[in-house]
Amino acid sequence: MVDVTPFGAFLDWGLPKDLLVPKALQKFPFYVGMKVIVQVSLDDETGRIVGTQKYNDFLKKDLKALKLKQEVNLLVRERTPLGFKVIVNNLYDGLIFHNEIFENIEIGDEKVGYIKTLRKDGKLDIVLRPIGDKSDEVAAAKIVEILSLTGGACEMNYKSTPELISDRFGLSRKAYKRALTKLIEAKKLEVNDEGMKLL
Repeated sequence: MVDVTPFGAFLDWGLPKDLLVPKALQKFPFYVGMKVIVQVSLDDETGRIVGTQKYNDFLKKDLKALKLKQEVNLLVRERTPLGFKVIVNNLYDGLIFHNEIFENIEIGDEKVGYIKTLRKDGKLDIVLRPIGDKSDEVAAAKIVEILSLTGGACEMNYKSTPELISDRFGLSRKAYKRALTKLIEAKKLEVNDEGMKLL
């Protein structure tokens, strides 16, 4: 956001002329420097190109083409008390709950996610990690990759705090512990009271 006026705000959208987002088409007050996701459309009254945050009517409610655990593309559009609202595959309305997030997320980020719930209201619950057995494999691979970059060992083990696990590996405590067990069983990792190391 490059300028805010009483009648609207001007958004830098990569073209020489900034995009006007009229006050009537804003869902909440804007401020300079803010990142927002808008839909570009024609103003009915003036015929001019404007940006609008009121684009929910354009998102599809029919979820028949989607399935649980499906990999989807996400555009992060808004932070709410429950989590981050996302646009799924440029067509659907989705939400990633705060307690399902183990990495940094910002408005405007494009990410890959997975469908956790197909809701009756036509919206989707989304997670950022694969669901099921594949999830354990991805978590285990991530631990191996990060340990490889840090000398093959670290001070963490099964007793590490959820905060440290999230910060170091970007995983939930549950996924982290399952991944450790998987790696130990595969004889790729040793874990004790002092920490862990790759074998």
